[in-house]
Amino acid sequence: QDEMTSVVFGMPFEAIRLGAAEQVLPLDKIAREVIRLCQT
Repeated sequence: QDEMTSVVFGMPFEAIRLGAAEQVLPLDKIAREVIRLCQT
């Protein structure tokens, strides 16, 4: 989840900082992306 839509950005920030996040998306785009990834 991106910083703009996070209430608490601590956990997403750590994933980004560690290089573990492949994508950083706004909250309203996450479900659509999960569905897209499951269909491929």
